[in-house]
Amino acid sequence: MSDKESSAVWNKSELYQWEGFWSNLTIIKEAKIFKATFKSDPNDVGLASFIKTSSTWLKVICLSIMQGNKKEEDLLVKDNPHFHRLENFSP
Repeated sequence: MSDKESSAVWNKSELYQWEGFWSNLTIIKEAKIFKATFKSDPNDVGLASFIKTSSTWLKVICLSIMQGNKKEEDLLVKDNPHFHRLENFSP
């Protein structure tokens, strides 16, 4: 950890502050690697949510905003790896 980071203990877990956020050391290390290696494209969109918070709806809303009024094939159905498996499932 660098000089700019500080630490604290909360609920028996050691937390570190990095760039204004408090988290455990593992997540901060992973975030630093991501920040150092990620190269974005001009059309990239970052979408984040907590686990089990219905991220499918967020994807639909994001896709709808990006496509505007275009009436194209549903990309969530076309590119969803789970849909293909369910579609071809025969008991």
